[in-house]
Amino acid sequence: MNETVLLLGGGGFIGSHVAAAATAGGYRVRVFDRQVSPWVTLPSTAEVVIGDCADSMALRAALAGCMGVVQLISSSVPGDASPLGREVRDNVLPTLDLLDLLPETGVRSIVFASSGGTVYGDHGPAPITEGERLAPRCSHGVGKTVVEQCLAFHARTTGAAVTILRPSNPYGPGQSPMGRQGVIPIFMRKVSLGEEITLFYPVRDYVYVEDLAAAFVQAVGASGGLRVLNAGTGQGTSLESLVGLIESVVGRRARVARRDQRGCDVAANILATDGIRRTLGWRPQVDLATGLARTWSWLQGTL
Repeated sequence: MNETVLLLGGGGFIGSHVAAAATAGGYRVRVFDRQVSPWVTLPSTAEVVIGDCADSMALRAALAGCMGVVQLISSSVPGDASPLGREVRDNVLPTLDLLDLLPETGVRSIVFASSGGTVYGDHGPAPITEGERLAPRCSHGVGKTVVEQCLAFHARTTGAAVTILRPSNPYGPGQSPMGRQGVIPIFMRKVSLGEEITLFYPVRDYVYVEDLAAAFVQAVGASGGLRVLNAGTGQGTSLESLVGLIESVVGRRARVARRDQRGCDVAANILATDGIRRTLGWRPQVDLATGLARTWSWLQGTL
């Protein structure tokens, strides 16, 4: 294959796994990020470019010679209460600048990491299909929704291959236990240290990061046109059940506190997966118990 794929945000948790999957799939990988997370390891063959996506000259240079780009960069997370203006300035506008550069750089395919956990809002406990109305309850979700509309316009007007992936809750090795999101490594660390954990939302769909990375790589090789696809497991897990599984893996009882659901949180978020199975032939391979064991095995080496 030997075609080059640019990973914007490839130095982070998900990006590092996409880099590994793309390398294994025969692509040359170019990582563009402000920094490489100390929690991750990139393939030795990956070209790493340190830069800011707000720098159009640096971004244009990074795009040169690439057949596809995966946009994983976001400065916000779902739980942030950041103003909409900041979300637009920091996340929406840089992605629109990226779209403007694609035709002149010859990039044929773009895959955008949206957010299956935030763009839909609260649709109840049933698995959510891609056709459901979008009603985000946080600025992070609003920003993702705006970019999705711009990507759809880009696909219609240029004929480029555009894939919008809406992941559920990714977890696995390389996810910081000290970060602002990712309850699994955060809970694992706290349980292992005897620290209190706080439960504040009921049900989520947890997808193992290596499975998710495979979806991104399959999407970047897709043909022209627009695809909007959930990337989850279709299975919901309550926080209480998740804590029980973590206790079994860590081998220690959790100290649990509960608080009211935050305004930005929905009660349940489970993603239907028929669309991505039909379109890309993708389905998750790693069940939650196995993924938790692998995550804990990795995390033990970092604590």
